[in-house]
Order: sequence, then structure tokens, then C-alpha cells
Amino acid sequence: MSPILPRIRILLALCAAPLAAHAQERIAAPTAMYPVGAGPAEISNAKSISEANRGRMAGAEFARCIASRSAKRVDAVLAMPNGDAYNRALVGLADDYCLSGGQLRFDSNLFRGALFVQLYRQRSAAEAKGKAWSRSLAPFDPGAPASPVEFGQARLLSFADCVVRRNPAFAREVVLLPTASPGQENAIRQLKNDLAPCFPAGSTMTLSKPVLEGALAEILYRTPAASLTPAAQEKK
Repeated sequence: MSPILPRIRILLALCAAPLAAHAQERIAAPTAMYPVGAGPAEISNAKSISEANRGRMAGAEFARCIASRSAKRVDAVLAMPNGDAYNRALVGLADDYCLSGGQLRFDSNLFRGALFVQLYRQRSAAEAKGKAWSRSLAPFDPGAPASPVEFGQARLLSFADCVVRRNPAFAREVVLLPTASPGQENAIRQLKNDLAPCFPAGSTMTLSKPVLEGALAEILYRTPAASLTPAAQEKK
């Protein structure tokens, strides 16, 4: 089991409910992307928000603050190979300033995914303004050998790479639309038919919404946009 980040004093666990199958429905291109900025986490107290979604929002807000305050440092840590040094560096990213109150706890793999979500959102916002963005991580290679400690993550990323290449437009919407928002939920439903063909043959995989969001974000962040062509177009 991944270590719990000791400096994050929060008890709102990120939601890990499996994805549900829904009827496919068309949604419009996103018009209001997730805000970026270096202010402390801000969590809505609206009674209409479930505790599970509030937990997902809390994790997203915390990661947004950290990535906004030091995007280059976060990028460099996430480029490190998995191991003790990486885990220590990941823990070191936790910043008390980014907690606006309450307590939050989440697994290091979910923290990694949440940080990739925020880096991709920030990069997309920067590029929309014509600003250059450099990254430390090389594109993910599904065919590269993985060490025993990295096997599980490599299998998840291979799955996400397949999903992104089958449907890059809705994969982007899942990552760019606000976490746990109705828009993101609709975008996830649009990917329903692209998930099953990408599961590893002869094996099972437990997939939650935050895990899916983070894995898609890592692939999108590490992959040059110009190389993402929908599978349907490649077959024409």
C-alpha cells in the first residue's frame, strides 16, 4: 500500500468508487475550465455536494495550490523514478499554506495523479495565452520494460495511453473540467465505450474516478499534443 503523506493533516479521503456505466450522451466542448492559481484550497460547504465529491474537490484544490506555487518543482519530482527518494520528495511537496482549514488524507498515488491534473491544466492555460511550457518528463512508452516497483503504475498508464489515443477530445475534457463537476461526470460517461477495449487482456483492474482522472492527466501532460490522433481517424 502506498504511504500516507504525513504532513497532510486532512481526513477527507478521496473518493474511490468504481466508475458506473451510463448511456452515452453528447456534451458540448467545455467553456469554463478549472481555475488555476496559488491561493489556499477552497472547499464549498454546499449541502448538495456529497462527501465523496467534497473529498475529491479537496484533493484537487490542495494539488492546485501546490502546483501553482511551484510548478517546476512539482514537474521535477514527478519525473523521478519510483522509490524511497521519490516518496520523500513527494512528501516534501506538501505545503501547509495550501490548507485553508480542516484535515485531508490521501494516498501518494492519488496525490501524484492530482498533481498531474493540475500541471496539465496549468500548461493548457499557459499555452492558450501563447506561453511556452517545458516539462521534465519524457512521453510514456507502453512498450518499455517496467521494474517490479513500477509495474502497477506502468500497467495503469498503458491503459490510460490507450484511452487517450482512442478518444483524446473527451480525455482532455475529463482532465480540464472541474473535478467532480457535472461536466466532468458527463465527459467520463463519454469515455465509457473506450475503457473496456483498453483493459489489459486476461486481467482485471479496479478503476476509480480519481485514478482515471490522474492517469489520463499524466498521459496528456507527457504526450505532445500533435501526436494524439483519435484511433477512429487513424483507421480511415
